Amino acid sequence: MKKKNSNIGLTVIELLVVLSMLAVLLSFSSVFLLGVQRKGLLTNTINRLVIDIREQQLKAMVGDTGGTGFASGSGIYFSPTSYVLYPGTAYDPLSSSNYTTNLEGGLEFNPINFPGSQLHFTSNTGTVSGYIDNSDTIVLKNSNDTDQKTVKINRLGVVISIN
Repeated sequence: MKKKNSNIGLTVIELLVVLSMLAVLLSFSSVFLLGVQRKGLLTNTINRLVIDIREQQLKAMVGDTGGTGFASGSGIYFSPTSYVLYPGTAYDPLSSSNYTTNLEGGLEFNPINFPGSQLHFTSNTGTVSGYIDNSDTIVLKNSNDTDQKTVKINRLGVVISIN
């Protein structure tokens, strides 16, 4: 009869090699997942911005007064780290009717190619007030990497491309 080896198990070196391989795999997967999260944040922010642009245009078209008492259009004021939805013919930073959306996760608008950093929709028609060719885009960038999206709007206030 053969004697069975009772020393079955892992050595410390084998255990350390397996654990180090697992650590390397986990670090690669976490870097990949963080990249996906950043891209998702950029896409979600662009989608929210497009919805807000359309809502402001609709408010101007239906004559929503926004608490001002008279229909005078509505618009969006852009700063590098936020945008403000406002009623009326021009952005008033002191108006209580303003609604501010702050950008998150290192996102910023750069450059802002709208005159006066404003996108204003005229009352009843919803067209872009003071539209200027080649001053009709805004770029949303992620300052943590090279990801960016450019939103282009035509004179009718329609988002015609997102690149």
